[in-house]
Amino acid sequence: MQFNGFPLIERKRIIVFVLVSAFVLLPSSLFFTLGAHTASGSKDERGYEAFDVLVDGASLGLIRRRGGLETFLDYSLREYGWTREDLGSILRLRGAAARGSVFRHQDRLRRNLASYLSSHRPAWAIMVGSGEPIVLQTRRAVWKVLQTLQEAYLPDERTGTIDRVEVQILDRIEVRRGSHTADSMQSADNAVRMLLHGTTEEKRYAVRRGDTAWDIARDHDMSLQEMERANPGKNLSRLSIGEELNLIVPKPYVHISTRFRKLTTHRIPCRTHVIWDDSMIRTRAVVERQGVHGRLERTEVVQCLNGVVQQRTVVSEEVLAYPVTRIVRRGTRRTPDDRLVASAFLPGGIGIITSPFGVRWGRFHAGIDVGVPVGTPVHAYRAGRVSFAGYRGRLGHLVIIEHPGGLVTCYGHNSRILVVPGQYVSQGQLIARSGNSGYSTGPHVHFEVHEGGRLRDPLVFLRENRR
Repeated sequence: MQFNGFPLIERKRIIVFVLVSAFVLLPSSLFFTLGAHTASGSKDERGYEAFDVLVDGASLGLIRRRGGLETFLDYSLREYGWTREDLGSILRLRGAAARGSVFRHQDRLRRNLASYLSSHRPAWAIMVGSGEPIVLQTRRAVWKVLQTLQEAYLPDERTGTIDRVEVQILDRIEVRRGSHTADSMQSADNAVRMLLHGTTEEKRYAVRRGDTAWDIARDHDMSLQEMERANPGKNLSRLSIGEELNLIVPKPYVHISTRFRKLTTHRIPCRTHVIWDDSMIRTRAVVERQGVHGRLERTEVVQCLNGVVQQRTVVSEEVLAYPVTRIVRRGTRRTPDDRLVASAFLPGGIGIITSPFGVRWGRFHAGIDVGVPVGTPVHAYRAGRVSFAGYRGRLGHLVIIEHPGGLVTCYGHNSRILVVPGQYVSQGQLIARSGNSGYSTGPHVHFEVHEGGRLRDPLVFLRENRR
């Protein structure tokens, strides 16, 4: 039976190909008959005819006359669970010259036939191209495997309305009947796994709290691209706790093409219009009009290979509802805390607090960040001695000053340093120019306070020590 591809199928119909006919149209006379597949025997010196018994092309021994094979078959078929139909498809007789005692040859035949029938089973093999056969015991199992292949990469209807589904197996598939060793047979589930993934091995991982696709891939010696190939159709950027991921990169025996139309509804984000108001402090905002997201209906044709999207073609788009712009009035006037910080180590009238002291983005932030343009003068909070002036990791160009009474202040992310270690500076002296060096998301000054060897919240410290 030859299968060079599968016909088009419609959504929500039971996916049934004409494979049934392949089984129905098998030769109707597979029963072993001694009159078929034989050659005329030759006579030995005693006048006896002899026949060589071949199974799968290999000689098992000689039989004196064709009718004598019946005795062997009746016993062997009952003993090992074979049927004449099964054996008839692989057994042949060939005329042979008998040398010596034919009875001795018959003993050898009996042993060899028993050995073969006990170690082999009638089975069905699925062949993909010139690859190794995938052996199953029954026609039902073959049917289940082929049907499962067709359904393997059907589109997920939860992601949109699907119609006009077309499925095609691109490889040449052949189903053969024959005999195979018992240990070569597979279950239907393993056969499907082999055809789709190139292996019967299965490795699964259940997503835990805090997992990301990158972490999971790294922990299992995979790249993120391999993780994506192992899990076609999954959104790896939005994992759910308990969701199962496949850790085997598929190298499929079969290549299945799916093509379908997909109707989806998308959100059109509403824009936000900000009205800046210098009569309000910068931390205050008033929503003057709520925004409303719009909706867009999109129809596209999607072409996939083994579940991975190869091409998307947008057929049409229709706006169902236009978005309504959100209007927000936001203050620009600095807060009292902004002014307090600026008076401590920056020029008056500039700088706003952009990040407070404490836990931030899962890490502890040891100071406060004050946003200012690159090149803004940075002054010493108090008189003291410069203990460090140079580049230090995440804080970039850093200045550390030790003040009397066990007080230490730090100024990070500068673009230029204007002092040297060991130099004594006065209160308000220019020590650096602000910048964006080190690990920084924008121009600002990182300001830290240590008092008596203990880290302090700079804002609390400045409030307690107003000048």
